[in-house]
Amino acid sequence: MLRDCLDSLRHQRTPAGWTYSIIVIDNNATPEHNSIITLYQTEKSGADFYYVHEARQGIPFARNRALREALAINAEWIAFIDDDETAEKDWLAALITGAIEFNAAVVTGDVRQIYPPDSAYPPPRTWDESGSPRGHLRSYAWTNNVMLHRSLIDGRQHSMRFNENMTHTGGTDQEFFGRARQAGIEIRQIPEAIVTEYVPASRARLPYYLYRQLSTRSIAARLKRQRLGNWVAVPKLLFRTLRYLVRGTWQLLRLLLLALFVSPAKRRQYLTDCLIEFASAGGMLLGMTSLQIQRYSTIHGD
Repeated sequence: MLRDCLDSLRHQRTPAGWTYSIIVIDNNATPEHNSIITLYQTEKSGADFYYVHEARQGIPFARNRALREALAINAEWIAFIDDDETAEKDWLAALITGAIEFNAAVVTGDVRQIYPPDSAYPPPRTWDESGSPRGHLRSYAWTNNVMLHRSLIDGRQHSMRFNENMTHTGGTDQEFFGRARQAGIEIRQIPEAIVTEYVPASRARLPYYLYRQLSTRSIAARLKRQRLGNWVAVPKLLFRTLRYLVRGTWQLLRLLLLALFVSPAKRRQYLTDCLIEFASAGGMLLGMTSLQIQRYSTIHGD
């Protein structure tokens, strides 16, 4: 996956006068990818390559190391992409153009997910992050497709870092950009900045869909409690929980009423929609407790 990602980044189009470098953070106890980077460093490319080994395992450690390395090479803007994604040729150009057009310190694009053709259950519809109009003001962003200005992290205006206390729970990007929005920093949607994620078979299963939804909603609930306090947040969370339960019940009734009249694929879609709503409700309730799902304590991939 890393090779495909790097291939897509080697010859990115950028506006006149702009240059870029590629920093790869190898977040393993022992280095795993230095031979790949050595190969790319010896080939002519449109960008300089930097390889960094971050031995402290955990997503926030890798992200913060990337920020430090970007500052070390005096980068004005820092773009993030996951190693299981590939970027369109105009990805960087679209992010740069959007940041200039909207005078935004953070811009984010669309992620197109490609699932295995033999996946029995379709991906939940609620995971579709595309479709927002150009310039849409967002309340969050993810590090699988985002670009931020160095003023967020270099100490001149802000000294933001990813929360290293959330080592294996996930959600550190949601927490990071949530703090940015609270600080008045605009996050703009640039739909032309497209990356493609190839979902491994281990993640294209109904149990993983439910596990991810439970985890994601629990983190969102916990962050809301931290931001608003329990007295304000808990009633809002209980109301959202009730909404998820009502929607899940409706989806279940639809499945029972139409099961004999629709195709097996449609039945699986209805079942997925139903269980996702119930998992969302469970996540809201979990987020109101002290329990945390260590979602990234295990690596999912091929």
